[in-house]
Amino acid sequence: MDFLEKTNFDNFWDKVTVRDVDQCWEWAGDMTAKGYGRVSRIIKGKRRRIHAHRIAYFLSHGVFDENLYICHSCDNRKCVNPKHLWAGSNQDNMDDMNKKGRSRQVYGDRHPRIKLSDEDVRRIRILRKNNGMYYSDIARIYSVREETIRDICNGRSRRHVT
Repeated sequence: MDFLEKTNFDNFWDKVTVRDVDQCWEWAGDMTAKGYGRVSRIIKGKRRRIHAHRIAYFLSHGVFDENLYICHSCDNRKCVNPKHLWAGSNQDNMDDMNKKGRSRQVYGDRHPRIKLSDEDVRRIRILRKNNGMYYSDIARIYSVREETIRDICNGRSRRHVT
């Protein structure tokens, strides 16, 4: 990231809400769709968008390997407090995420948008297999699409439910 050395970030900290040294310092500028702070600069005639936490890490720790992730110990995507940032590989980042219980492999009753519980899925399969009910009738009972019921019964979704 040698281009960072040649880029002016004099006003970077002006867009940060600085708090106590142990608290999160949140970025108050432009944000990505995923909630990370973002800074735009023209570098060699081309617009570059750089995550604010990467710049904060660079400003406080110096040049780092461009292939490394800059991770948050606080899990706050807006945070740019250098005390909360650390450099690591993709695997380090994934291990940290899993250790903190933030794995993307969330399914079944733990999924935030779930409409049918694991117990509902078991009942649906029984209704179809033992009672021979139509997919459309089961879908009406549970207020979901017929395709949802078909996928559950045919093992295309909710495979983890036995």
